[in-house]
Amino acid sequence: MKGRLVHPFDDDRFIAGNGTLGLEIVEALPEVGAIVAPLGGGGLLAGIAAAVAELRPQTRIFAAEPATAAPLSSSLAAGKPVYFDGWAPSFVDGAGGKSVLETMWPLCRSLRVHSQ
Repeated sequence: MKGRLVHPFDDDRFIAGNGTLGLEIVEALPEVGAIVAPLGGGGLLAGIAAAVAELRPQTRIFAAEPATAAPLSSSLAAGKPVYFDGWAPSFVDGAGGKSVLETMWPLCRSLRVHSQ
């Protein structure tokens, strides 16, 4: 059986599809000041941030990561993708991770994603 792997977050089409969420948010809330989205692999966050940046650049995008798995926060502080040394599993198994992929780093960094 032939098939095609669609990566769950590191795929341009997947990220573009997630951008529709950003479009819907701005359509429903034209004056939105901040958006908080979970960070797992970064595809959801990157898609939302890319769309919102075009329509409403003053909107701040925040990545929600568990304290036990916060690679984006650590990477933003270091100015480059780094391994999150304090990683531990949590009940939020789809969010957070041990590192930010090299391919996702430019998207999250350039789109003014903040981690809190």
